[in-house]
Amino acid sequence: MEKDKRRNGKRISEDKTRPWHPVSLVIECDTQEEIDYYWGKLSYVPEAEQCGWLQDKYGLSWQVVSADLSRMLINGTPEQRKSVTEKYMDMKKFNIKEIKDAFDKKRI
Repeated sequence: MEKDKRRNGKRISEDKTRPWHPVSLVIECDTQEEIDYYWGKLSYVPEAEQCGWLQDKYGLSWQVVSADLSRMLINGTPEQRKSVTEKYMDMKKFNIKEIKDAFDKKRI
């Protein structure tokens, strides 16, 4: 089950579908600066960082993502989706420029 909330204009989703995390929160960011800000404020367990996921000091899991990522995965060609997925799977904290470059490189 997923619930969306707005806080200071940001969409924050609560995701209870992952059995390994009783509650996971997702923050969609419009800029790299926003990703960097939330990552800096929330990340507390570096070894838990993977694919935009982090863990805070209370043990809550967060995914800090680019708002553009969903659009790329929904609207991209199969090649673009594959390229974007391969790029972000190797990341800890998302880098919007690198993800967009992976998307654009597969543009026809």
